[in-house]
Amino acid sequence: MHGKLLKVLFTAVVVLALAFPFLLALEKVSDSDTFWHLKTGEWILSHGSIPRTDPFSATAYGKPWLDWEWLFQAAIYTVYTRGGFNALVVVKAAIVFLTGLVLFLACRRNGAGSPLAALVVMATFVAARERLEVRPDVLVLLFAAITIGLLEAARRGRPLWLWGLPLVQVLWINTHTSFPLGIALAGIYGLVHGIEFFLRKDWRCVLLIAGTLLLTCTACLMNPFGIE
Repeated sequence: MHGKLLKVLFTAVVVLALAFPFLLALEKVSDSDTFWHLKTGEWILSHGSIPRTDPFSATAYGKPWLDWEWLFQAAIYTVYTRGGFNALVVVKAAIVFLTGLVLFLACRRNGAGSPLAALVVMATFVAARERLEVRPDVLVLLFAAITIGLLEAARRGRPLWLWGLPLVQVLWINTHTSFPLGIALAGIYGLVHGIEFFLRKDWRCVLLIAGTLLLTCTACLMNPFGIE
């Protein structure tokens, strides 16, 4: 009887933990940055190109502009045209939910019990609440969580998952300027486990890690501005 009660309690905690980020993110659009992101997204889709100079500012009009967040801007404007601000909020909450799920699964695979993993997820999003706006920042959390998840999968004996890192990096560099974080995470993993595999003379894994790191760095060039 007590065992069933505990199981029900643990299940309720997990469900609450996974629902918590989604509910936390269901706040109306209030950040002023969202509006210029939307306007830029409208410009991108209407012109079929990415602005190279500032088309909006009265003081910097015509000056060179590297619009790092173009992919995010085009995406949210597309969502906005389909369902307005309510659709933006729901999609943002879904992204936050997915991030929480990836984090929860990562904790479980590293030996944390469901209640502890649930508490980690809830604490993480309480700390990150100020960043849960319709801004590129909300995708940074997801990209970081996926990158760590791929690295952890490789560490647990599925090295081919590393090939997902370049794809994440391409999305990241076209969404937010924090993309070097993805390279840093992969680099730390590569250094630690590369040395480990080198000492064991596991050359296949050494070459796989080196090749993946090279591709991940090269993927950063896959943006409209190239090396800039």
